[in-house]
Amino acid sequence: MIFIIIFFLVVAVFVYGYFFKNVKLNNTIDEVIDQLHKEPLPELIKGEVGHAFNGDIKICYEYIEGDVERDEFVVMLHGLTESMLAFPPFFIQDFLDAGYHIIRVDHRDSGMSTWVSDWQNNKYTLEDMADDLIAVMDELKVERFNLIGKSMGGMIAQSIAIHYPERVKTLTSIMSSAYFHDPELVNLPRKFAFDFALIFIAYQLGLKQLNNQLKFYLSIVYLLAGKHQNSINTKLMLQKFLYEITRRNGNNKHAQEHHSYAIKKSGSRIEALQQLKIPAFIVHGKADPLVKFEHGEKCAALIPNAKTLFIDDMGHRLPAVYAGTITKSTIQFLNEHAVENEDKLLLKSY
Repeated sequence: MIFIIIFFLVVAVFVYGYFFKNVKLNNTIDEVIDQLHKEPLPELIKGEVGHAFNGDIKICYEYIEGDVERDEFVVMLHGLTESMLAFPPFFIQDFLDAGYHIIRVDHRDSGMSTWVSDWQNNKYTLEDMADDLIAVMDELKVERFNLIGKSMGGMIAQSIAIHYPERVKTLTSIMSSAYFHDPELVNLPRKFAFDFALIFIAYQLGLKQLNNQLKFYLSIVYLLAGKHQNSINTKLMLQKFLYEITRRNGNNKHAQEHHSYAIKKSGSRIEALQQLKIPAFIVHGKADPLVKFEHGEKCAALIPNAKTLFIDDMGHRLPAVYAGTITKSTIQFLNEHAVENEDKLLLKSY
């Protein structure tokens, strides 16, 4: 018995030390949060907001107009448990400056879209989420568009390109995978799962308190950032989380389970992507702690003539330090495939 007690004490000391060295936020975060509560929040939704329906599912979208003389649309699809706010203003602005109209959505179980009740009887797949986006584009009367998806959003974008090739001009898949549960690749890295579990344990008892919610979300951002935690704009992240909590629906605690199921249930797109004829651009960080770099490499190898942008130290985030590189390269890719004189697309007036 004494040996068992000693063993658990050693494990407890190790976990405690590991948490404070690798996971715990530094003391300055409390000061940043205190200051955050004293300042007005910036407006993070600046475009026209609307809703489209796919059956009983309501999907919230934002439309931001670019160059009125161009009919080039960029649709941005966020990742698991996130919302449309996952695409920061500095990322979006580069596309607007290049003349593109921007459409971003909240997936089902996220943001201001439908949070699925009675999920056991209403489980869904990535293909269902792809249909959600098509419903949005039909509502806006946009026939063809460029897709940018990050993480799970990249998987949904791939599904749209596969099932609706006539609607998609280009596909940009960022930090994503053709098959997250590919037996030949790592799906959920053990270190990431361990660190996530420590963060959850550390904050779960206090998540009803606003400040602890902010710390929890920020800890996840740091975890996803990998090597480049110092590249995260802490204040901007906290503003986004506070905006989500106080001005939108907040965080759906069931989204991780629901979205993870959709990813697993949808299975592999490996074979279908090999037949894709749509221009594709694959972006991935070599230091991604969640969707390992090998997924990006394999995805790029599958799609005929896919272009790539692989960034050495980038994790599973879109920090400003890399956003300029990504947007510049993506805009160049989009411009190469833009058709200036094609039939005019109709955009529904508000």
